[in-house]
Amino acid sequence: MSVNGKFKEIGREDLMLEADRFGVSRPGDLLKDVRAALESWATFSREAGLSSSASGRVAADFCLLG
Repeated sequence: MSVNGKFKEIGREDLMLEADRFGVSRPGDLLKDVRAALESWATFSREAGLSSSASGRVAADFCLLG
């Protein structure tokens, strides 16, 4: 899937441009919410009963934007 025509090295600016293109309201707030959820992944996965190895494999695909 591409974001702003990119398949790699997608950044916050790319997401914001796409949000504007598609009329997404409050994209900055939405990105903050997603980041908070990703940062809480260890807790969520533990509560869901995932093994630490499975949780780690999922978390390895996360990309937190600066």
